[in-house]
Amino acid sequence: MRPLIRPARPSDGAALARIDFATWSPLHAVTERPAAPADPFFTGHREPGEHLVAEDGAELLGYAVLRCPVPLPAFAHVRQLQGLAVREEARG
Repeated sequence: MRPLIRPARPSDGAALARIDFATWSPLHAVTERPAAPADPFFTGHREPGEHLVAEDGAELLGYAVLRCPVPLPAFAHVRQLQGLAVREEARG
C-alpha cells in the first residue's frame, strides 16, 4: 500500500514528536539532542498547517515542514521545505 500524504492535524502532534525524536541526528541537527520527545510538538513556531504527513492506515510514517521563506506579501505563494523526518523502517 502506498502512503497517503495529507495535512497534519493537531491530534498528530504526539506521533510526530516521537518520529522527530527517533530521527534526530548530529549530522543535521543544529541543537543538542533533546532528552525526550517534544511535548507539545505543535507550538507557536511549529504549526499543524505547516506540516504534511505520510500515513499508512492509522500509522504516521513521517512528515515534511513547508514554510514561507520570507514574511513579505510577494512571497505569500512560496513554500520552502524546512524539515523532513521519516521513520527508519519506512525509508526505501
